[in-house]
Amino acid sequence: MNEVSERIIGEATQPMSKEPLDTGESVLGSLVADAQAAATRADVALTNLGGIRADLGLGRSEVTFGDLFRVQPFDNQMVVVEMSGRDLIEVLESQWDAHGEWGLFQVSSSLRYCWSDPDPQGSRVLVGSIRIRGQPIRLDATYTIAMNSYLASKPTFARARRVAVQGSDVEALERFVFHNSPIGPPQPGRICRSPGPRTAQTTSTRTTIEHW
Repeated sequence: MNEVSERIIGEATQPMSKEPLDTGESVLGSLVADAQAAATRADVALTNLGGIRADLGLGRSEVTFGDLFRVQPFDNQMVVVEMSGRDLIEVLESQWDAHGEWGLFQVSSSLRYCWSDPDPQGSRVLVGSIRIRGQPIRLDATYTIAMNSYLASKPTFARARRVAVQGSDVEALERFVFHNSPIGPPQPGRICRSPGPRTAQTTSTRTTIEHW
């Protein structure tokens, strides 16, 4: 087991934290989502921050398989589902509960959107800001979404149609780091937060929703 754990996969140019920014976006979460999108060739990848258990690249530049397994220790399968643009918007809106507490999905670079603090539950995502592969989201279009099997089992994705199961999440991350080494932190900006009067009050509530 030590030989497997100590096998060098690549290098990290700097440490990457799993902790979210005030927008809800995490540098390491973005990397994990990019790895899942690359592995499945889905239009978008979503991952739950609660499934990312450790930072990456702390103390040394070498990245071993053990480092990656500590990041994603559950060895979940990768699932690809199909969803309409309309249903994807509802999924994004589900990231807030009735009390305004939030724990945002980490998203691949192919998805970008903004959200607003002051707006009521069910309308926090600014629909006009959503871009998939650089194009405005289309409500009636069908998109492929990659995620881990834990996330796919949640009621949030009950209307999604499973189309593929493709290996494990840690294998996807391993391949991505290997093929892109030396790997650096993705640039932030996939998720933006529109300023409003409640911003300061709600910052501390992120990542508290249990099912994420």
